Amino acid sequence: VVFGVPSAPWNPMPADHALQPLPPAPWLSIADATLAHVQRQIPGARRLNGPQLAARVADDVERLSQWFTRDRDELPPGYLTQPAVRSAYQLYFGPVGAATVQAAMDLGRAWPAVRDRPLRVLDLGAGPLVASLAVVERLRDTHQLEMTAVDGAKKAMEDGLAVAAMVAPAARFELHAGNLREGRFLRSAVRGRFDLILVANVLNEWQAGGGRAAAARWMGDVLRDHLADDGLCVLVEPATRWGSHMLIDVREAVLAAGQLQAIAPCCGAPQCPLAGSSRDWCFAEQPWQRPPH
Repeated sequence: VVFGVPSAPWNPMPADHALQPLPPAPWLSIADATLAHVQRQIPGARRLNGPQLAARVADDVERLSQWFTRDRDELPPGYLTQPAVRSAYQLYFGPVGAATVQAAMDLGRAWPAVRDRPLRVLDLGAGPLVASLAVVERLRDTHQLEMTAVDGAKKAMEDGLAVAAMVAPAARFELHAGNLREGRFLRSAVRGRFDLILVANVLNEWQAGGGRAAAARWMGDVLRDHLADDGLCVLVEPATRWGSHMLIDVREAVLAAGQLQAIAPCCGAPQCPLAGSSRDWCFAEQPWQRPPH
């Protein structure tokens, strides 16, 4: 879901921006930079080729996939503090997640225009900076970027920062480690307003505590306190039944507050057609060219 202010002088990049190839640059893609970082993190991995390294982390990738889609109640707290799990997450879910965020921003035409000041971006529940990497890869040649990332797993954010240094070394990052649901921490860590707020693969974890209503209240507070007057917020979640209904609840609560509009999807619908349904849910499917590993 992409939210924006109805009356703002919103000036996005042209719709075909996503179709234009980036000019040649010395920096790496997210996939190549992630592969290089993970090879440095796993003992002996530099001697492995891409398929061999993928086989090395395959069991952890499978376990993560089951946790994220079927067994949310088995997702251990602080799972990204485990080195092997972090490597598996980065190697597989990193490029996948970044491509998903880019697709969502393409759908909402949410790429901000060039400004005469740095673009301020807030990445909440950042993990290994997957959503941030999606933004800096696309905007590294056109924008000054000031990135603020918040997550409970400091090591995961530091992994992402190492990848970001290879993808967009000019982007400035500020990392804050703590519990997103703790209001006092969030108020002290995050100050001011942001042109772009990213919340990717975060709200679905409310299933384990607080529920959909709590996620909607939290999201409303974040938008009220931290979104710039002409800013945009992008939410991306896994295509599960619970996650989809949670996004519907968030969408309806935000629109009911009357300060923002849904730019994508269903931008013309005053209410989601599936609001109130406990059975049906929707999701988007996006073709993607997988990296070799």
